[in-house]
Amino acid sequence: MSNQVLFGITGSYLVYESSFDKWMYPDRFVSESTADTIDIPRYVATAQIGLQTDRLPTRVTLPESSSENVNLIFNLADIGTPPRNVRVYIDPSTFAFKGAYEMLESFGVIMRTFHHDLFLGAAVGRFWMGLSGVLFMVILLSGLWIWWPKVRFLKKSLKWPNLRSFYKGAIDLHKFFGIYSLILMIAVTFSGLYISVPGWFQFGGKPSAARPPDITAALPEIDFAAIQSQLANQGLLIRPLRVNYNSRDQSVTVRLGEGQPGQTYDVVSKTLTSDKPNEEGPKTFEMRRFQREVHGGDYWGSLGEILTFVSGLLPLFFWMTGCYVWWTKRRLKA
Repeated sequence: MSNQVLFGITGSYLVYESSFDKWMYPDRFVSESTADTIDIPRYVATAQIGLQTDRLPTRVTLPESSSENVNLIFNLADIGTPPRNVRVYIDPSTFAFKGAYEMLESFGVIMRTFHHDLFLGAAVGRFWMGLSGVLFMVILLSGLWIWWPKVRFLKKSLKWPNLRSFYKGAIDLHKFFGIYSLILMIAVTFSGLYISVPGWFQFGGKPSAARPPDITAALPEIDFAAIQSQLANQGLLIRPLRVNYNSRDQSVTVRLGEGQPGQTYDVVSKTLTSDKPNEEGPKTFEMRRFQREVHGGDYWGSLGEILTFVSGLLPLFFWMTGCYVWWTKRRLKA
């Protein structure tokens, strides 16, 4: 159960990760003033000077707000060695180098890595995450089984308990919050289980390709000036914006805000090609995307984020009240 408590706390943090990061590291994330223009090549050049490297970034991200710093990710590892990702922050209003940080120097990245794979790597860590998810599903359903047969008056049991004593209150609150949050907890737990080990839910077909652990080739030459110029000509040089190098297929893509067409960059011709628009009609249902939206709370909007944040803290409450009741019963029997 202690694992589920830690997964819940880290998950709650990740729901509002950007807000926590701005509060904890204002120099990294918040610019000195609002930026009026976008200059991707200059962001890259400033970051290279600060890092003292001629390597190109694998990712350039312009947040939606013009008062937030641009961040770039550089992989400074040698070919054939494990990745060494460094995140750089550039103030878009002054083009000042705000610092470079190894990925694990960020508290948010530490929380995210633990929540995703327990620092054990994708293969081993996600397997253990899957087992923990199954165990927590069993705990949730067994809690319902224990609670349900002992209810004489359903309406009374669903009302706010009368906290006559600390011991009785712990029992009643454990039941009260448990039954009211059961569906939410099952939804969040199952979605996390599905995301961690989607292969367990695939019947037939090819499993998804594993992410390559090492750098196997030099990055392609990405002309950021050409990308910026073509985006500007199309009226798409807007925030948010992300230029990303995908090591799986060695492609370079440009992603814009919701509703804007994605772009693919050809490193040979140095041209951008708009992704094919979806065919008219209902949007194709993708189970993994749906489970991600449920798990992060995005599926229900702002309310979903609040519910997901609370659901991450509930395992701690259940663990504390459960341990207290167990310890008290044991002491009374002694």
